[in-house]
Amino acid sequence: MKISRLTKVAIRLAIASSFLVLSLCGENSSLANPLKSSRNQDPAPQILKQGEKQESEIQPGAVQTYLLLLGGQEYFELLVEQRNANVMLTLVGPDGTQLTKINQEGSRLGLERLYWIANSPGNYQIQV
Repeated sequence: MKISRLTKVAIRLAIASSFLVLSLCGENSSLANPLKSSRNQDPAPQILKQGEKQESEIQPGAVQTYLLLLGGQEYFELLVEQRNANVMLTLVGPDGTQLTKINQEGSRLGLERLYWIANSPGNYQIQV
């Protein structure tokens, strides 16, 4: 009974999931911006809000960090649209523990999907 109830809730919440669009920027890319900081300097974490779409560029080898505030037993779904970039998603819990890594090897287009049910409330980090 409890599992089917959770599934119904998850389907409803998935409609209002977070969605990121990432584009790979490099020296030969038309999207590259020479005024941006070097790839070794990661920008400050961005806050993700439910149902909000964010679009950003990512340099080869760079890591972008996003923060997501979750309550205990809260479900979320994160979709990252890859545009000419193969990205890995890493979820880090409020205590700093790495919870999971998601990567479709060799896929430079399409969606990376991360689903999770938070065991405890707090700020979760998503590293892209």
